[in-house]
Amino acid sequence: MQVHEKRKLLEAIDVLIRRPAAGTDFTLAEAMAYFKMLVEEMTQGGVRVDYVPVEEKINELRGG
Repeated sequence: MQVHEKRKLLEAIDVLIRRPAAGTDFTLAEAMAYFKMLVEEMTQGGVRVDYVPVEEKINELRGG
């Protein structure tokens, strides 16, 4: 992961934490994507990050 990508992750997290009203869907998606990239790269693929749509997870938790 390049330094500019890490910087984008930090900027997105900064917006989401300090100025949540200024955050957009794009801000959240960017933070999630760069977080996934960071975790998977730092663990050399040992940890995989997958995002599950909310409805799918709720159904799974309910046993359906």
